[in-house]
Amino acid sequence: MRALIDFTGGPLEQKFDEGSQKLLKDFLNGRNLDEVVEWGTERSPESYVDQTNARGILTFISNTWHETLFPVNPVLDLFERLTVPKRLNLWIGDHGAPEGPGLTGLVPEVPFPGLAVPTREAYDWLDHHLLGVDNDVPNWPAVNSQSMFTYQTVANPGDTDRITVPATPVTAR
Repeated sequence: MRALIDFTGGPLEQKFDEGSQKLLKDFLNGRNLDEVVEWGTERSPESYVDQTNARGILTFISNTWHETLFPVNPVLDLFERLTVPKRLNLWIGDHGAPEGPGLTGLVPEVPFPGLAVPTREAYDWLDHHLLGVDNDVPNWPAVNSQSMFTYQTVANPGDTDRITVPATPVTAR
């Protein structure tokens, strides 16, 4: 959680209101966890599935197989309950790894080819559904999942290995 808070930049006190600061500090310190869970439940997409379906709100979900904040099984349960146009991408990695570079504007400089894909797919999906752009989105499966250990790397002495071939997607309709 500390890394996620730090990822947004700047001190906690400059990013969140007093109530959110208290809850985040409680979470980080393992105290008042019933209140933390109540706060999170109220903000959870799962709490609004019926309203999402009733209003026909398009839903694009990107998640990771090694997710430490939002485990895959509850996300799959949520996805199954949605009756609206929807898309689910499951990527290799942990929270924010696929989307982070795109959200921070680092897409052109990322050392891992393929990490720009989640951001590009989200834009293409939204362009099609919200702007009416004629693209390949109608042919996409509802679920796209990367398969572990299908990517290729090259050694990069003095630094982390670089992925040269992205993981193979496994698609399902």
